[in-house]
Amino acid sequence: MIKRIISIALLFTITTVSASAFAENEREIFENAISWLQAESTWQIRACKRDMHNGVVAFPPQVGIGYEAFWLRDYAYMLEGAPEAFSEKELLDAVEVFLNAQRDDGACVDCVKFDGTPIYQPGYGSMGSNPVADGSQFTVDVVYCTWRKLRDPKLLEPRVLDSLIKALNAVPRSESGLVFIDPQLDWDRCPYGFHDTIRKQGEALFCSLLYCQAAGQLSEMLREGGREIDAKRFDDDKIKVANSINQTFWDEEVGLYRGATIQCREHDV
Repeated sequence: MIKRIISIALLFTITTVSASAFAENEREIFENAISWLQAESTWQIRACKRDMHNGVVAFPPQVGIGYEAFWLRDYAYMLEGAPEAFSEKELLDAVEVFLNAQRDDGACVDCVKFDGTPIYQPGYGSMGSNPVADGSQFTVDVVYCTWRKLRDPKLLEPRVLDSLIKALNAVPRSESGLVFIDPQLDWDRCPYGFHDTIRKQGEALFCSLLYCQAAGQLSEMLREGGREIDAKRFDDDKIKVANSINQTFWDEEVGLYRGATIQCREHDV
């Protein structure tokens, strides 16, 4: 009996030690992978840099030639994933590039050419009749991520915050608050930029999700800038759009969200 108890105790000890060693090994592998990814992503971002006409450094989404412009959404993703890859000057210069490219009606770009020309539709302006449906959301995202990284109070000045309010006000939306692509037009506008060849129509899922994110980001900046009334407006708007997303796109039978309400009603994975 005593031998059995000792054997069980010994087996338990060996199993525990083995499990602990395995967990430690897994942790080390994970940490090494993260370290490699951080270093590699920073190297690739730095390798992408190109000079614009005014000396501002742009970061197109490819090393070398092929993408002859500063793409807004690609830069936003770089900034979300690796903000440490950029200098303070590069971050602030990029904010100015995209804010200065905003149209008088609030619409924001798909990209800005290296000569400073703003482009509002994908395909260097050839796809759709109106500005891409995600430009405003990604403009907010770029300013927000820059502010979170630098905590520069200049990014909370009225010139910046009012431009971002104007940007979100320019997003085409239905009565339910969802981002809307007009089915009455032959090609109203492109949806989310990486879906630019898909002519979605009606209320669009992913651009509406991006609007939710942007409304929350702008609300945080407004509140930090002492503009509580404006902040609450975007807090409320975010909640409204989130509820509309669930009510409009969720397919209970399948357990997935649909991509749009008119054209491209397929389930979005």
